[in-house]
Order: sequence, then C-alpha cells, then structure tokens
Amino acid sequence: MSAETTENETAMERQAAESGEIAPEQAKNAPDQAVGGAAAESGADEAEANLEDSGGFSASQAEADAELGRLKPILSRSLEEFRPYHSGFQIDRFILGVGAGTSWGAFTQAAREIATRVESLKLDYVAGGRLQVDLQESINETQAATSSYYNLLGELTKRYRKIEDDNERSEKVQIKASKKWAAMKRAELDRTEVIMQLDAHKRSVADKERELGRFLAHFEELRAELEMDGPLDEARKEKLEAELWETKAKIAIAAEITTMGGIGSETLGLINAMSSAAKERLIAFSKIEPEDIQLWYLNRMGRDLKSAPDKEVVRRLLCS
Repeated sequence: MSAETTENETAMERQAAESGEIAPEQAKNAPDQAVGGAAAESGADEAEANLEDSGGFSASQAEADAELGRLKPILSRSLEEFRPYHSGFQIDRFILGVGAGTSWGAFTQAAREIATRVESLKLDYVAGGRLQVDLQESINETQAATSSYYNLLGELTKRYRKIEDDNERSEKVQIKASKKWAAMKRAELDRTEVIMQLDAHKRSVADKERELGRFLAHFEELRAELEMDGPLDEARKEKLEAELWETKAKIAIAAEITTMGGIGSETLGLINAMSSAAKERLIAFSKIEPEDIQLWYLNRMGRDLKSAPDKEVVRRLLCS
C-alpha cells in the first residue's frame, strides 16, 4: 500500500470521527462489537436473575440490613439456649433415676458427679483467669501495634516528598509500613480470638455450674431420705451397696426377659457373684410371669427435684 493511500484513509477516518460517523475499519468490526455487547448485557441480566433466585443476596442494601437486624437476635438467643451438658431431665430421669438402681445408687452417683464437676470447675476458673490475662495482653499489643503503624504514617506524610525522590529509600519505607500494618492486623485478630475463647469458656463454665447445683440438690435430698432409716455408718453402707447390686441384677433380668425372652451370659455372671440368699431371690424373680416382670421394670421412676441452687451460688461456694 502506498503512502498516499494510507494518508487518504487516515484523513477519511479523521473526518468520520469529527462528523460522528463510523470509519471503514470500525464498520468492519461493528457487528462483532454489537454481538459482544449484547452477549455481555444478556450475561449480566442472567447473573442478576440467578442472584435473585439464590436467596435474596442481590437485594438492596436496606433490605440486607433489615434481614441482618432480624437474624442477629435469633442467633444470640440460640446461643443462649444451647446447653453443652446434661439437661435437668437427663440428670433426674437417667443419671440419678432409673439408671441409678436405688436411692443409695443415686446418692453415690450424685457424689461422683459432684466431685468430677468441682475438680473440673476449679481448673476452669484458673483457665478463665489466664484467658483474662491473655485478653489484657492482646489489648495492649493491639494498642501498641496500632500506635506504631499510625505514627509511621504521620512521619511519612511529613517527609513524603524527600522519600519519594529516593526510589531505594521509598521501597524500604513501604516495606516497613507494610510490616507494621500486618503486625497491627495480626494483633487485632489475636485479640478477637481471645475474646471468642473467653466467651465460649464462660458459657461452658456457667452450664457446669448449673449441673453441679442440680447434683448438689439431689445429694442433699437423698442423704436426708437415707438417714431417715438410720445413720450412714460403714455397716449400713455395705448393706445398701449389696441391695444396690441386687437391684441392678433385677433390672438386667427384667430388661433381657422383656426384650430377648431369656437371661444373657453377663447377667448370669452378675447373679452368680451375689450371696446365696440374694441369688435365690434373683432366680425366683426370673421365674415370674414375663408380663409381671415387664410391669415391675416399667414402673421404675426417675427422681423429681423440687429446687436447685442458682449457678451464682455454686460459683461463690467453690470460690469461697
């Protein structure tokens, strides 16, 4: 192509641009551009439609804020209602109820549960104190890192032009600022993590204290009930222990006859370990009509508790 032809085409394109018309080369590409633009517009419409169908994430900011405001108290309430440990029903009906065998069995089980939780809570209180120290340290570190970062920014603002003229020095300063920014953000994240750990720890401790209060109340009632028939000296405790294991053997016999139609090997071993008199009673019990055995088994009840000390009282009791 000659120089003259090129100059003429350039002149035509300039004239077309000035008059608002499409130059010849642009005219060639116009169909492709139009198709591409239509496709992009169609894709955007489709993406928007998909977002609307995906749970309202494309809603306006006001609607999103309203939804957030609605969900926040629900989330907070769900966390308040969550109990990581046993409910009162589980304690009354299972741990100290039918599973305990007798009042003596419930009494000794309550004592075990109390001892376990007292030891655990004392360690929890120490751990909570450490978390409080960690939180204060993380707050101090966050404040120090934030001050260091913004002090550097202030210094850079004063000397910006001098530093900007020196490329090598400018790069070093940027690296230093980046490190201080990262240190500040890391300190903020560490503080947030400790706050979350402390919050979870407090919820766990509060629920253990609630459990302990309930076991203490059961222990008090059971002790009064047992002492109505005499003091709990060693001779009485041995007698109550023997009665407990005989009752547990009866429970096993009743459950297996009801569900399997016969006695299993482990229960036979338990019966065989009893005294001669207890063994005779258990054998006689196993020969009762299955319907009567089932009725005896199903009539066993859990314990009803009138009241239990508040968790704040339990905490003061352990910390006194």
